[in-house]
Amino acid sequence: MTSSSTSASTSDDPQQLADELATLRARNAIIDVIQRYALAVDGRDPALLRACFADDATADYVDRQQCPTPEHLVDWVLNAVGRYDLTHHLNGVPDIQIDAQAGTAQSTTYLQAVHVRPTDRGSSSLIIGGIYQDRFRLTEDGWLIAHRRFESIWSHNMEAGRRG
Repeated sequence: MTSSSTSASTSDDPQQLADELATLRARNAIIDVIQRYALAVDGRDPALLRACFADDATADYVDRQQCPTPEHLVDWVLNAVGRYDLTHHLNGVPDIQIDAQAGTAQSTTYLQAVHVRPTDRGSSSLIIGGIYQDRFRLTEDGWLIAHRRFESIWSHNMEAGRRG
């Protein structure tokens, strides 16, 4: 069964209801992983970040970095955001396509991320808008990202002066 719908069923068929419940549970678990990634990045938490990915996961941060292993991805991401005092990743509502029989899913999630660092004149903020395109796999540890592709769509640098 492939589905991205979360509408309520009008069926009395127990198997259809069970399939719909399984799809809703999978969708919620996938959304949890997408949100956990943002929390891990903003919280600079390598263990939480690593837990979002399957053991053989890969990533492609278009025009920035290819990550052949989850460990490489964790190191690279945390080093990249480590240059900033704080970051704030805000995800949109993901579009999720689940193939329950295959134990796989795909999602597309728009995001905005703010990256703040101090400057001599106050602070500087880099704001990025982009898209995560993820492939998920159901593992013994639940739904995990098997491949992540991130593409930056736009960015804007802002510098703020000191407040007195």
